Amino acid sequence: MRTKIILFMVLIVLFTIIISQNSGGIDIQILFWNFNPPKVVVIAVTGFIGILLGFILASIYSGASKKKIKEETKLQQNEKENKETIEKPVKKQ
Repeated sequence: MRTKIILFMVLIVLFTIIISQNSGGIDIQILFWNFNPPKVVVIAVTGFIGILLGFILASIYSGASKKKIKEETKLQQNEKENKETIEKPVKKQ
């Protein structure tokens, strides 16, 4: 856990250095619109979008894996119940 925090802090510092060194303008053309934002804004926005997409994908995949684990557990319980039912001796009357 601590290594994740340290790695995250290092990435934040590197990201800050990159942003501070790129303060000039850049031309962006999207369809019919032309923008001239500073590089700092473009880098910050793309970084934020990347982080947001990472969180979204992580939540999707973790949700899918939790669902898969839940289904596997349910199948194992059903198999166990079926096995117990088959192994019960039948009472003769």
